[in-house]
Amino acid sequence: TPWSVEVVVAATGSPSRSIVIATVLASVVLLCGVLITVLLFGGSIVRRLRRLAATAEAIGEGRLDQRTGLAGTDEVGRAAESFDRMADSLVTDISRRRQMETLLVQQALHDPLTGLANRAKLLDRLGDALVRSAGSGGSVALLFCDLDGFKSVNDELGHGAGDDLLMLVADRFRSSVRPSDTVARFGGDEFVVLCSDLRDHDDAIAVAHRLKAAFDTPFQLGGSSVFTSASIGIAVGVGGSAAPDDLLRRADQAMYEAKASGKARHVVYELTPGEEEHSRSERAAEVMGALERSELTLHYQAVVDLDSGRAVGHEAYVRWNHPVRGEVRPQELIDVATSAGLAADIDIW
Repeated sequence: TPWSVEVVVAATGSPSRSIVIATVLASVVLLCGVLITVLLFGGSIVRRLRRLAATAEAIGEGRLDQRTGLAGTDEVGRAAESFDRMADSLVTDISRRRQMETLLVQQALHDPLTGLANRAKLLDRLGDALVRSAGSGGSVALLFCDLDGFKSVNDELGHGAGDDLLMLVADRFRSSVRPSDTVARFGGDEFVVLCSDLRDHDDAIAVAHRLKAAFDTPFQLGGSSVFTSASIGIAVGVGGSAAPDDLLRRADQAMYEAKASGKARHVVYELTPGEEEHSRSERAAEVMGALERSELTLHYQAVVDLDSGRAVGHEAYVRWNHPVRGEVRPQELIDVATSAGLAADIDIW
């Protein structure tokens, strides 16, 4: 042992008693050594186990870059190495799952041939655009485009060339609109362009001219130069006055009118007198309901004397907070109330 005990036996002491004392002292010293060794070794194990537990907790909270960093030939070291390998495998599995989820979302909302938005994504964005337009007062336009003579391309050059043409048209349409606009493929040779925050029909017509200009240059398909065009139907609406499906139906109908009138043209859908009357009646009923449901609010604007800087009066303004459309433009409220004979009712309110 690393310890030595020297027993001094008194001349007058008993030898057997001295041996007992020596044995007890040696046992105490040996026990102390064992306790010290256990404490040192046990403390190391506890620290490593704590590190293993802390890493497990971090990974459980989503911090997937945490590892124990422990190694060794003992049980704790081997357990730590196994845990790190399992954590690496977990990160790989999660990464693959996220990639698969991204791919599934891509496939669910995009056309597989052109990569453009599909019908589901377009309708979702159209709904959002109409909600925003209700608050901003801007217009939303749908341009329904159908390629002219696409069947002849498939018949003469093959379906592979037809697919190539669709991809080239998609690229040109993308470069012809703003980054905030949405270009979608509805299937076959039909494309739809969604534009928001427009002022009026003229802005939508300007977009149609840009889309038609995309066909000025021939398309190169397998060594052949192919000229084609598109018939475009335009429908313009504002949030609260049109539903997504209604706006899409109007644009589709206008497209067929453009194709019937000679192709390579654009037609703007115009509300029929019956539709206009129905729309006007609906808005008038909404204004009457706004009075009954206390949806109107009053705002005051001070009239200030510039010399003194003091407010010498106020102007009162009525505002309509529509439960679905949000803030309605003041001019729209005035126009609807006047045409419906409700201006006096608002004045009284």
